[in-house]
Amino acid sequence: MPVTNFNNSTLWHPAFCPPWFCCDGPSGFHVNRLTPSHSSTPVTTYHGTVHYKQRRMQVLVDGRTAHRSTLSDMDWQTMPVPLELIERVEISRGPNSAAYGVNAFLGTINIITRNPADTAGAEVRVVGGSRDYVRTFASVGDVSESYDWRFAYEKRKFGGFDYQLEDGERAPFNDGHDINVFNYDSRLKVSSGFNADIRVGVVDGINELPGWAIAKTSIVLRPFSTGGETTISRGYSATWSTPLSTGSP
Repeated sequence: MPVTNFNNSTLWHPAFCPPWFCCDGPSGFHVNRLTPSHSSTPVTTYHGTVHYKQRRMQVLVDGRTAHRSTLSDMDWQTMPVPLELIERVEISRGPNSAAYGVNAFLGTINIITRNPADTAGAEVRVVGGSRDYVRTFASVGDVSESYDWRFAYEKRKFGGFDYQLEDGERAPFNDGHDINVFNYDSRLKVSSGFNADIRVGVVDGINELPGWAIAKTSIVLRPFSTGGETTISRGYSATWSTPLSTGSP
């Protein structure tokens, strides 16, 4: 099974920013736009299957599926992991259902985040650009003998475009977004051979979709309005881990 790894330093390359563009590197994978001339919604595909709902490709965050169960799709614009917190991205090609579960028929993208112990302290980053582009990241955390924790916040805002020319006339084209992401990661060291990871996340904001243009493709995707859709998602998880031992010391 061929596997391609991208570490955090590689993801900061301009060619891979936003981070989902790293999926354009492995053989067979491709990042495209849904109806490219009419939408800015990114779609990650394998072997040229440009479809909004990728039912045969699994996307994981620390081993947990990131697909929206109600729609069976992956919204990359509202991905709940800031770039600063990604340790590496593993891209596996080929059937992996036995290892990764449902949807892993064509391939699997596994996003692995950084350990709270590796991000102790405070960090702030602000990036701005044209068309009201703003990206803000802030995190704070601490490490102790029994408990490591990290709280992170990210804001992604882009004004986008308001119209495009269609047959010589201005047609509405709203493709901006204003997303807020909150993450809390912690690790409780219960004993020398037992750890408990507790994670809570919230994604809230607006992701505008140019509904008039997508409707022209005669493909019914999902209910939305031309002015955009409100995105609210929450995630909770608790995992327990026991280090493997090759024998007594």
